Amino acid sequence: MPASGQQSGCDAVTPGAPFVLSCDQRLTLHFDFGAIQSAMRHDAPDDLDLDYTRLMMGFLLLHPAPQRALIIGLGGGSLLKYCHRHLPDLDLTVAEINPRVLELRDEFRIPPDSARLRIHCIDGAEAVRSAELIPDSGWDVILVDGFTQEGQPEALCSSRFYADCHASLAPQGLLVANFQADDSAVLESRLAAVFDHRSLSITTEAGGNRIAFACKQPDWQPDATSLLGCWRRLAPVHHPVLGPVRSRIGRALRRS
Repeated sequence: MPASGQQSGCDAVTPGAPFVLSCDQRLTLHFDFGAIQSAMRHDAPDDLDLDYTRLMMGFLLLHPAPQRALIIGLGGGSLLKYCHRHLPDLDLTVAEINPRVLELRDEFRIPPDSARLRIHCIDGAEAVRSAELIPDSGWDVILVDGFTQEGQPEALCSSRFYADCHASLAPQGLLVANFQADDSAVLESRLAAVFDHRSLSITTEAGGNRIAFACKQPDWQPDATSLLGCWRRLAPVHHPVLGPVRSRIGRALRRS
């Protein structure tokens, strides 16, 4: 497959460095040829092309009107671009540790920084401890989607990291974490312990991921009725993304 942008072909790929490929009307971000880190359709750059990103956006069914969000891991900016376009009242902060990923920002049509969007070159583990970044009232949602060529860094899935996320969330805030399915059991257990088991997780339909949702609110008990109410409010804008996700979250709630 021909590479695009700064990459002129397979010979130009440096092991472990992010690179971009263009094929089948999509632009994809990789650290190696074995996995896609992010994908963007040329004709719909703000759409969510990968299943795991659509499932992560299911947080809206659990917290339908967030005001402040932290995204850890920029990648090709799929979650950021969707939120920026479809949630105009949401203030967005992004933590991305890899400057070479940031260099690909224009290729993936990521909007520039503004009054409601800031992208920082910082370790996500530091971001959830940074007094300069954390809003006075805490984050309403933290989306954790940080990976390297070797998988999810320990700094973004340790018990300390989850405790720092918990501390930096607003009283009703949500943590949403993307796991590789093969590694998820231990990591989900760590997360659940920190959040006193106010969590649920769902396997993606494609890509081998599991998405975990955890809430800081002590009496968090979402049910089918509240899920339906959120869905009715969100459907006019978010139906293409949340329509298929709603039933999956509902099944997970019934099992929890």
